[in-house]
Amino acid sequence: NPFSEESALVYDLSLPGRDVRLRVYTVSGRRILTREGLSASKGRQREVYEWDGRDEDGDEVANGLYFYELTLWDEDGKVAERILDKVVRAR
Repeated sequence: NPFSEESALVYDLSLPGRDVRLRVYTVSGRRILTREGLSASKGRQREVYEWDGRDEDGDEVANGLYFYELTLWDEDGKVAERILDKVVRAR
């Protein structure tokens, strides 16, 4: 899980969905990155999102622990699944 230049987030969708959103947070809870509209095709599949260790302004983030939240909305627009996990940046 530690990464230096790039981290790939791989997720399996076991539920049909309408939309997937990724958010990355600092340990203090400050949101530094949001990516919406990630693939949410119906059925089980494997999708990859590569994070280059930069925030929404394009600045490199510091070494350390970060949390990410992956949210899947179902066809009715309700949250179907939410995954919280961590990633470590170490250059």
